[in-house]
Amino acid sequence: ICNYNQLNDIDTNEPGSLVFHYKLAADISLHAGKLTHASLGSNGVPFTGSFDGNQHLIRGGVTMVYEHEGIIKNLFLENFSKSTTSSNKGLLANYSDNGVTLNNHVFGDLTSTTGTTSLLIGRQYGRDIVVNNTAYGSINSFSSGGGIVGYASSNSFIYKSKVFANQFTFSYGS
Repeated sequence: ICNYNQLNDIDTNEPGSLVFHYKLAADISLHAGKLTHASLGSNGVPFTGSFDGNQHLIRGGVTMVYEHEGIIKNLFLENFSKSTTSSNKGLLANYSDNGVTLNNHVFGDLTSTTGTTSLLIGRQYGRDIVVNNTAYGSINSFSSGGGIVGYASSNSFIYKSKVFANQFTFSYGS
């Protein structure tokens, strides 16, 4: 994947494309292509392939993966920002179910009025593995959340992952 059109094509052009293996070959600016997100997968149709960022950068988005059950690794997300009224939101992935998330680095800001939120993954189900990830930014939530994972199941494995938050605000009620 070398540009924003190829990234967008993963989810839109080929039936069954969410099971394949992808690798970035260049940095990509989503604003250059007028995209605001590059969301792989959707509610009930998860990304089950692998996405290797190959130490490249995707700049200026909202969410990279809607739901994943695959592998996301070696990716840098910069200037990702989201303000939402929906629950279970993250900048790398909203949901993860038996997914593997390795060596990713997210720089961004997230504001949510409901549900769990996180700079990396909003909500984890199953036996997720999250290793050596870093999140930088701010979280403003009117519910609950965390820096790496907003909600993690008891079967999740989170190791050597760090958060550097310039603002962490959680408010309950009105």
